[in-house]
Amino acid sequence: MVLVGATVVVLLFIQLNAPTTLAAQLQSYHVGADERQVLVTAVLTRADSIKSVSTKQDPTSVRVTVLVDRKRGTYLLDLLFVDVPIVLASPLGERAVFDGNGKPVPVRAP
Repeated sequence: MVLVGATVVVLLFIQLNAPTTLAAQLQSYHVGADERQVLVTAVLTRADSIKSVSTKQDPTSVRVTVLVDRKRGTYLLDLLFVDVPIVLASPLGERAVFDGNGKPVPVRAP
């Protein structure tokens, strides 16, 4: 019975301390030299680690989603601006860049 109770406590601890997955805010983007590479600046905290990066591309737009795992706990409230490289199937050209929710991402001046 003690072993079952200890197992339940460990499972609850793991569940309560499991990271939360959410989409990072995208601050801006910069086009690379060949226009197929785009650097998207994601806003993270010290509790975040990048889990995945995905794009949906069509003839008029590129939609970028950066998912992060956020650890639970108390951290300093400083923000980190992290450049995330994206390789497009074709040059960006005149296409607009949006985050995963459809919000426009502004171009960053070189």
